Amino acid sequence: MAAIFHPVQIAKRLVAADGYLEMGMPAQALERLQPLSTEGPFGGLVAYMRTHALRTPEGSPAASSALEAAAKELPEPYAKAIWFELSECYRRAGFTTHAVNSLGSARGASGTPAPGAGEKL
Repeated sequence: MAAIFHPVQIAKRLVAADGYLEMGMPAQALERLQPLSTEGPFGGLVAYMRTHALRTPEGSPAASSALEAAAKELPEPYAKAIWFELSECYRRAGFTTHAVNSLGSARGASGTPAPGAGEKL
């Protein structure tokens, strides 16, 4: 059974993880974040912090999925920056279509194509 944390405990773990990331210690940051759920009011932030801890130069599927979860959960000003970051993650990994779609989300484009999109002119 997963542990249930008080919001203050969650905040302390997030601050500790952020400190570890600033010091270049992603394994320790993941250790602080591991028991936290990505559900609830802190879920988007937990997913975002996990992304930073999982990030590698060539991109990581785990980092990309955590980043996408964070972008969907967090409010607009934060989500926009996360969509840009996700786009860059996909670009580095060679997933051009995903990179373009994420960039569109960052710029406020909807996921639904406009009528007539993709038709030959």
